Amino acid sequence: MSVVASATDYDVLQRRATMFYDQEEWLSASAMYTLMIDQRPQVVDTYSRAIISAAMRNDTLMQTDLLEKSFQNHIPFDSLYSHVKTLSFDLGKTDLYENFLLRTQMSYPWLSRNIDSQLLKYYSFRRNGTKMEEYALKMLNGIENKPESIPFREILADAYLLQGEKNKAIEAYYSILKLDADNYDTLIELGNCYYSAFIEDNSDSESKKLAIEHLLKANSIKPTPFVTKILSELQPPTK
Repeated sequence: MSVVASATDYDVLQRRATMFYDQEEWLSASAMYTLMIDQRPQVVDTYSRAIISAAMRNDTLMQTDLLEKSFQNHIPFDSLYSHVKTLSFDLGKTDLYENFLLRTQMSYPWLSRNIDSQLLKYYSFRRNGTKMEEYALKMLNGIENKPESIPFREILADAYLLQGEKNKAIEAYYSILKLDADNYDTLIELGNCYYSAFIEDNSDSESKKLAIEHLLKANSIKPTPFVTKILSELQPPTK
């Protein structure tokens, strides 16, 4: 009988919490989620909603307490931040997710590399070139000459392009080819960089030559109508 009553009580709390959350009554929502966690401390979604409710009230102390309690109850961090990310994006307040990651990193330094990886994805989504560069370089630390560095080098090149640093982007692309000479995406990006330079200055024969070189190689790996068309423009048939 008591088990049934407990389940009923929890269902009531959940309905009330959902109502308060949907109505953006964050203080009341926080109170309901706290009671729900006390009853069922292994539910990931409850922690994430409680963290968002606290964040909407700028209650950093409660967020820290919730994070600590989630670890004590063996809530996987990857699941927790994934839920927090979804909720903050749904609210149109992506900074809640960013601040959650940064705050967690300060409290739990042993999660730093994991969090740096998530922040890099977040800043890439936001197209924040400066932060993309910062966190790509962090992730490259210690794996510079290994194949697993390639995705971070790609983001680094993208970051440089966003910041108008075309030469640095090209340098980053070439660093990828040193590790993987047949990297299709990188060959395309380099080809496009040189093609754009040639379009801007038709007298730039070196850019034309390099565009043809990289696009030809890319097209030999995976031919596409788009690349074929560009190559035909760069290498018109002789009469």
